[in-house]
Amino acid sequence: METNLIGETLDMSLYSSARYECEIIRGTTVIANGHVWLENLNGVGRARVGVFSQSHGVTFTASTSGTVAQLRAAASSGAGAGTIKLTRRLVPA
Repeated sequence: METNLIGETLDMSLYSSARYECEIIRGTTVIANGHVWLENLNGVGRARVGVFSQSHGVTFTASTSGTVAQLRAAASSGAGAGTIKLTRRLVPA
């Protein structure tokens, strides 16, 4: 099930993109580190996933409402429940 990542929005009237450093922990066997970008593509939010240190079973997407893009995530059932930790850098428009 896809869910909003609380607080992970991009006001596209102020910023062109946000770069996230991610740590995904699933069960006791999966710890993946990598990058995700939330981008303003002609007024529509887009999530772009970079290289991760290992397969993690999480899909990132974006939704858009007005000028605000929201980062979303969905986890496959294979690796169990988990945690997504994020840090963010904003790029001014």
